[in-house]
Amino acid sequence: MLHPAIDSEATSPPPTPVDGESWLVASAATGDWAGQDGKLACRQSGNWLFVAPRDGMRLLDRSMGQERRFFRDLENCRGTRGTNRWIDR
Repeated sequence: MLHPAIDSEATSPPPTPVDGESWLVASAATGDWAGQDGKLACRQSGNWLFVAPRDGMRLLDRSMGQERRFFRDLENCRGTRGTNRWIDR
């Protein structure tokens, strides 16, 4: 994925998803997203594709207008804030 962007973070899929949308799956996900916590859910050809983030991955959260970054080991990241291994910049 190059320059990924998400619409927002959620625990369940939107009621009427549109191809091309991407979401960050929050903890305790339900429905089609159950068991995919922490992954990116991308809607393509009427199906959900799930992508596991990699260390250092950056994405734009459109709902917040902010960049977010993924780190496996948040304890060693200084000057960061956020949850779920995703930090807000």
